[in-house]
Amino acid sequence: MGERQIDRRGFIKSTLLGVGGMVLSVPGLQQEVKAAEVKGKDRRFVYRVLGKTGLKIPVINMGVMLTDNPNLIRTALDSGITLLDTAHGYMGGRNE
Repeated sequence: MGERQIDRRGFIKSTLLGVGGMVLSVPGLQQEVKAAEVKGKDRRFVYRVLGKTGLKIPVINMGVMLTDNPNLIRTALDSGITLLDTAHGYMGGRNE
């Protein structure tokens, strides 16, 4: 791809459009945060059956491939996360 040139007018226009979009999205973000807070208090998760095993696992889980902070794991567990995706090979065998 060639180098794209932009003039001053185009730069100002795209900057103002970007800032305008951010300003207009703030009320929507605030509503989403409030909805998440309400749902977070409920602490009910959606579960699905894993293949033919019959095991019910939550659709929300936490991948911990590069997680070396025990406080992060504790916080996830305290928040209701019950499925941590890990394997013996992660972090040289020190992840599990």
